[in-house]
Order: sequence, then structure tokens, then C-alpha cells
Amino acid sequence: MYKFCVAFLFSSIICINGKGHALSEDPPPCYEIVKVPVVPADHYEQMSASYAHMSAAYEQLASEYHNSWGTIVIGADYLLWHADNQALDYAIDGIGTATRGRAYNVDGGWENGFRAHGGYYFPCDDWFLNFSWTHFETNASETTTPTPGLTLYSTRVNPAATFLTVIRATGAWDLELNTAKADLSYLFWARRKLSIIPHLGLRWDRIKDNFDITYISTGTPLTELIEIHQSINAIGPTVGLGSEWNFFRCLSLFSDFQWAFLWSGYRVSYRSDVITAAVTADINTRDKKYIGKHSLDLLVGLKWEYHLNSRSGVIVKMGWENLLWIDYGDNFYFFNNVADGANIRASNDLIISGLTIRAEAFF
Repeated sequence: MYKFCVAFLFSSIICINGKGHALSEDPPPCYEIVKVPVVPADHYEQMSASYAHMSAAYEQLASEYHNSWGTIVIGADYLLWHADNQALDYAIDGIGTATRGRAYNVDGGWENGFRAHGGYYFPCDDWFLNFSWTHFETNASETTTPTPGLTLYSTRVNPAATFLTVIRATGAWDLELNTAKADLSYLFWARRKLSIIPHLGLRWDRIKDNFDITYISTGTPLTELIEIHQSINAIGPTVGLGSEWNFFRCLSLFSDFQWAFLWSGYRVSYRSDVITAAVTADINTRDKKYIGKHSLDLLVGLKWEYHLNSRSGVIVKMGWENLLWIDYGDNFYFFNNVADGANIRASNDLIISGLTIRAEAFF
């Protein structure tokens, strides 16, 4: 650095306003003579060569950046999620007694899932295009019998049935979720270590939801079998906002929030078989409707990023993710009234939450 400064000062003195003036000559008017050490010619040549090499390297790097094909990102997520449907009740007790009873609902367990995704960073800018596919399945079942001193009642009744009290009730729930999504995002640097990432895109959901109930009674009829099956296809736009805060070297805290408005098509079927000693009375109802639904997705966690070189590296993320479908589903509740067969239909929320672990490579 010292050699470079000396050479620069020396060249500035011998080249003033584009005119050369040797130090041994009379100085031009209004200029003060500044004497500097004489730099050997070989040192100046070495310094010039080094500067030329640095300039060439910089030009090459700049050329590679501006003419780059961009950056490709591929990755996969491991999902350990728990699903909860708020309309999975199948029995209740404690009615008409001083003893407090409870409602019995099928509770989904912790299940494995996966998400595959790939993206592309555009060259010379901070635009990012990402595609992802998410698959998750859960199944759960629960059986209950009357609590001592209490009577167990069914909550889903066929109008042809003559009983409400049961000695055994079983609920079984199966859910399959597939989601495809395309997002376009842009990265803003709000602070030196804080980035804001707005994004918008298109999302498609396909959900299969099967809820089966079996009631057993001591009287007549003996058994009632209920099947409530839903198939949902939904598509719509998404908007969201992400953020990252780099607090220590390769570690960052991140969050990503997304809202989606999904135009949903529902195919709902309700089937009930009331089995007596000799007769089976069936209900077989199907319905189809289209309606707009809202969905929310929030992911918060920790990010680790390691660069192998200026263009490639790996990223590992671990966080907690919550997905919510508002007023999801369409459930039938029949009253025990054979005369008019009255029924109500209720919507509910679907909540899926759990651990998301992501591994990505970019190059």
C-alpha cells in the first residue's frame, strides 16, 4: 500500500493539468514544490503490473456476475406434523347429570410428510422464482365406552335410528393433503443484516378427508355405520411476506407468512347404514358446491447458510409451521326426527402444525 501511494503521488507531481514538469526544471507559477523520495523504476514496474492484474481480475469477476445464468436452488423438507379437524366429534356423555362429562373427538397423531422444491435466482437482481410440492397424510382412530355412572350418546344420528344411547362408539379419520405452489419473490435489504422478502404466487390444494363412525347399541337397531367423505380441489392466488435477520455469522432468524384465497370445489358424501336384526335402512347423500375459502401459512425458525464459493453453497432451516384452512369442510348433523329428517350442515377449521426441517443446495 505504501508503494502504491508513493507512486501515485510521484505521478501526480510529474503530470499536472496534463503537462509534464520535471523536478529539476523551474516550477510553474503558483505551484509549490513537494519533494518526494525517488521510487526505483523496477519497484514502479512491479507495482504497475500488480495493479493491472487486480484490475483484470475485477473486470473478469464483474463480467461473470453480469453475464451469469443465475443461481439454481433445489431442496427438500422433512415434515413432522399434527393435524386437527374441529368437526371430528362422535360421542358425548354427561348429559342431564350433575357429573361433568366430556365430548369425544378423534385426535390426529404426529405423522411424517415431505416437501420438494426448486427455484431460480435471476442474474443481476434479487428476484427469485420458486416451485414446491407438499404431501402429507394422517390417520387416526379412537374407541370409547360409557364412563361409570354416565350415559354415552351418539352425536351423528340417522333419522331412521331409534336410539341415541350407545355402549360403544368408534371414530376413524383419514386425511391426505397435496399442495402445489409457485412463488415469485423479491429481496429488499431494510438494514445491513435485515432483509424483507415480499412474494406472490399461485397455489393448488387437493384434500381427501374421510371420517367413519361406528355405533353399537344393546337395543334395536344394533349397529349404525356412518361414512362422511369429502374431496376438495382448490386453486387461487397467494400473497406473503418473509424476513431474515442475520445475528451471528452464518446463523439467521427467519419468518414467512402467506395468505391464500382459494376457489374451492367440494364433493361431499354422507352414507349411514342402520343395521337391525333383519333390516338395513340407508342414507346415501351426495352434494357438490363451489365456494371461496381463506388459508393462512406461517413458518418461523432458524437458518444456517454455508458458502462453498461465491456461487454455491448449502442452507439448512429448522422451524415451526402452522397451516390453517378457515371454514374448511362440510359436515352433516342429523336430528333424531324420522318425520322431517331435519339436518344441519356445519363448517369447521382444519389446522396442521409441526416441525419443518429444510435442506437446500444452490449453485
